[in-house]
Amino acid sequence: MFYKRAASAFVMTLALSVSACSKAPTAATGGAETANAATAPSSSGFTLASDPCQALFDAMIAQAKRPYAAMITTTGPGSSRKQSETRIVDGKSYFQVDGAWHSAPQTVDQMVNDLTQVHKTATQTCKASGDEAVGGKPAGIYDAHIVNQGSASDNRLWISKETGLPLKSEAHLEGGSVVDQVFNYDNVTAPAGA
Repeated sequence: MFYKRAASAFVMTLALSVSACSKAPTAATGGAETANAATAPSSSGFTLASDPCQALFDAMIAQAKRPYAAMITTTGPGSSRKQSETRIVDGKSYFQVDGAWHSAPQTVDQMVNDLTQVHKTATQTCKASGDEAVGGKPAGIYDAHIVNQGSASDNRLWISKETGLPLKSEAHLEGGSVVDQVFNYDNVTAPAGA
């Protein structure tokens, strides 16, 4: 059961970034809806899209194209708390649940295809919500309300201003569960013995 929730949290993070966008007004647009993918300059030379939904989508596509690890904490109603880890590396997805590793094939093309499919079926309202450092790295904060296949969630994603990659996410799911993920991209390898 927890394995399914950990996998579901991963999918919700994917959904966060790729859902069909119903734009929320932002300060940058003076309250007007944004419909293009124009970019906003960053001091590091990397640019995040000025359209919040596009920034989310771009971050998840960038993440799909490189190895990464996610430390996942799921807090259920009544304060039950579970931790797990996911690693995406060398064409496989590895999930650690209750100390045991599980794996499944997961290519970059599959991940991009999955993101595209969610993009076709979900709707979201997105907005930029300021800046905050994550692990000492500057990040833009993006909020999204997602409705996909009858389920709704409220989500927050911290996107690196230096690389455009997700650094952290928080998803509030129907039923009261909260899923927090912290992403790492440095020296990610397959788990020993997996």
